[in-house]
Amino acid sequence: LSGDNSIVGVDSAEVVKQVINKVNERGGIRRTFVEAFIEDDQYLTAKTLTAYQRLVHTKGVKILFVLTYG
Repeated sequence: LSGDNSIVGVDSAEVVKQVINKVNERGGIRRTFVEAFIEDDQYLTAKTLTAYQRLVHTKGVKILFVLTYG
């Protein structure tokens, strides 16, 4: 969401938020509400790995969507 390639993250994050809101408005998935955790890695591998560790091991995230290009 920051750095030289921030437009990729900013646009994608907005779409993800909108989709999650619609899913939750309809009762979630199997009555479980969806929550988004968005991490900014500034398109740097080391920060990507740190974000992954935080999401999976600290927050217990089970499903990851990784948005990138190129």
